[in-house]
Amino acid sequence: MAARRSKGEIGKRYLFMILGLLFNAFGVVLLTKSSLGTSPIASIPYVLSEYFPISMGTLNFALYFLFFVVQLLILRKKMTASDWMQIPLSMCYSVFLDLCISLAAAYQPKEYGVMLGGLLLGCIFRSLGISMQVVADVAMLSGEAFVLVLAKALKKEYSIVKLVSDALMVIIAVVLSYVLLGDVIGVREGTLIVVLLVAPLSNSMTESLFPIGNRLFKCKAEVLPGKEISVKEGAPLIITISSQSGSGGHRIGKLVAEKLGMKLYDNSIIDMIAKEGGFEPEYVRDRMVGLYTNRFWEFFVENYSQVSYQMDNYEAIYEAQERVMEKLAAEGNCVIVGYCSEYLLKERENVFSVHIHANEEAKLKFLEQEYKVTSRRAKEIMLSHDRERARYFNHFTGEDWSETGRFSLSLDSSLFGLDGTADIICNVIGKII
Repeated sequence: MAARRSKGEIGKRYLFMILGLLFNAFGVVLLTKSSLGTSPIASIPYVLSEYFPISMGTLNFALYFLFFVVQLLILRKKMTASDWMQIPLSMCYSVFLDLCISLAAAYQPKEYGVMLGGLLLGCIFRSLGISMQVVADVAMLSGEAFVLVLAKALKKEYSIVKLVSDALMVIIAVVLSYVLLGDVIGVREGTLIVVLLVAPLSNSMTESLFPIGNRLFKCKAEVLPGKEISVKEGAPLIITISSQSGSGGHRIGKLVAEKLGMKLYDNSIIDMIAKEGGFEPEYVRDRMVGLYTNRFWEFFVENYSQVSYQMDNYEAIYEAQERVMEKLAAEGNCVIVGYCSEYLLKERENVFSVHIHANEEAKLKFLEQEYKVTSRRAKEIMLSHDRERARYFNHFTGEDWSETGRFSLSLDSSLFGLDGTADIICNVIGKII
């Protein structure tokens, strides 16, 4: 589960999301005004607004409210406070739609190049809005929440249900348009462009916005200068090691365990999490490094980046991970490498957390030798591994993976070497415990 949030942080997150809704709405309006087709979920309100004397924003809220009612019928007493927030947020989004339509009334592109430019600009604003909603991580709009609830109820993959839902909305919009207006509007080549561009753009923007959001949302009163070690005689000694890719964290963890005669838990933790959660090990491995990066979602499901990582299986894997960490820590002295161990065990006594980093030259050399690859490929591996770790850690903990202040000790392995770094850790442990 994610870290607890103060009222101040929650307020900041909601303000950030509301700003994201404004950008999202402006993007949808640009898409619609381009006359090349709008997003699947906006196509029905747009078509109806062209026939009935009702604003697109009002019709959008009516559609979102219908989605909410379906969720209410499925979930009933399981509805949470966050679920109920869909109503005011959907209302806010719908108001923004009408506001942006009024502001953009003079924008009536006629040339195809201008229309295409407006469509692409709309994709950028919509992607930014979605990314801000993802980073805010407080609630969802009814359109996305409806599909998620339906997928859970049907026990189907979210991506499949979302794809079918979007396809049905496009079909309904085409039928309504033809029946009511005698022509097809709102669905054209631009609709396909939106589906193909918005998710990859929003994923990229989300990656950039997460560190900004983590710094922005934290209240000053909650920021701690460092990690203190709570020492209790008789309690197991737990050493957690987190590392940058290429800094040798796993090797150092093994050396420390050998020098201190302690159990080592590193890659074997995947199997433990799988067994605890009832998953296949490969499935767990893929999900832990594939947080909102699945290509099927990325190219065929609009807005999936906003909800894919909230699926039950991701939460179930993380909860199994929590239980595994608690069991390992209770069994006795051990060294645990990675898997958010420093965060999950931070409230226990006798936990000594270590962060291993190194300069880029040393990391690339290590990876070249480890994977037998070129320097260019080694850099790709380094960036990919660190990005995947940061995504997973940042989402589930609410903290910044790159922040080293939460560790008891941070060491540069390029200065001391792997064996020298392990010796330093052992010496420090000997003085503290």
